[in-house]
Amino acid sequence: MVSSASSSTGSTASNSVAGGTASACSGSNISRAHSDGNLSSAAERIRDSKKRSKQRKLQQKALRKRQLKEQRQARKERLSGLFLNEEVLALRVTEEDDHGDDLDILM
Repeated sequence: MVSSASSSTGSTASNSVAGGTASACSGSNISRAHSDGNLSSAAERIRDSKKRSKQRKLQQKALRKRQLKEQRQARKERLSGLFLNEEVLALRVTEEDDHGDDLDILM
C-alpha cells in the first residue's frame, strides 16, 4: 500500500515516515474489510436479484412457448375437421357388470 493519506485517519506522508505507517494501514484495512463486507453483500443482493429476474424471464418465456404450442395445436385440430363429431361420454361402471378389466365401446 503506497498511500500517503488515509481517509479514515487523515495521516500525511510525514506521519507515515515517522512510524505511523503501521497504524494508518491497519486502520485502513479494517475500514476496507468492513466496506468489502458491505460491497460483497450488496454484490450478492444484486447477483441474486439478477438470478431471480433471469429465472422469471425464462419461466415467462416457457409459458408463452407452451401457450403458442397449444394455440397452434388447437388451430390444426379445428382446420383438419377430424374432431368435429367429438362427443364426451359419461362412463358408469356397476359392480354387477364387473366381468374383467376389458371395456368395449360400440358405436
